[in-house]
Amino acid sequence: MIRKKKEGNHYRNRKTKEKEYYSLRSLVPEITGIEVDDAYFDSTHKAIQRIVKTFQSLEGIDKGTLKIHKDQKAGFVKATKAFYEKDKYRDILGKLRNGNPLTIEESDLLIEHFYESMKSELTREEAKKVEEQIENLKGDQFYEKRDQIEQLIIKDMQMVDNIKDYPTKLRYMEEYKEALNQVLQKWRKDVQYRVMSERAYERVVQQNPNFLQDEPFSSDNITPELLIKLMHEAILMQHEEDTKK
Repeated sequence: MIRKKKEGNHYRNRKTKEKEYYSLRSLVPEITGIEVDDAYFDSTHKAIQRIVKTFQSLEGIDKGTLKIHKDQKAGFVKATKAFYEKDKYRDILGKLRNGNPLTIEESDLLIEHFYESMKSELTREEAKKVEEQIENLKGDQFYEKRDQIEQLIIKDMQMVDNIKDYPTKLRYMEEYKEALNQVLQKWRKDVQYRVMSERAYERVVQQNPNFLQDEPFSSDNITPELLIKLMHEAILMQHEEDTKK
């Protein structure tokens, strides 16, 4: 009798012990809210399989039986749930399946979504490295976007260049320049303000390393003390610019 009791305790302890790995099927209820005994469970399971296989094929991963480690479970569930529930992620998934290119905005959304999903599983050092890699990716996208804008302007200029009457050609060029100046006036001020703010922050950190922030520089995480120093540096920088003119 004593031996049977010990075996029973061992069995109960084994049942309550956390799994080391999870099958995709076992995580379907957590991802979708559809339980195993639901009439739609099998079709929902297949939908989740298709989501996962899409990304496996893009990454060249073997499509064998998927097992999710317990340390990656929370991030996997969060990442996959978005492609099941949210239209904007389903649209991206559709493009990836059909081999259609993503816009820069969609690429950024995808990168940031996967990062936010896995961030809790990373150490602080690992998270910082991933953030740097993301910034590098966005840097590449910046140059791609810049090239697109340059091509738009070149096409406009080529269109005007086809006009044979020279005075009319000059008039359209002048109108184009005026339109740009009017539309971009506020934009230029915003960009100039941002550039000066970042430069002021760099100078403040050089002089006061204690103000170095883990989060990217943003108006949302400026303390009153830092704000005062930033304003002081910005005034000095503006004075330096004025003396150069």
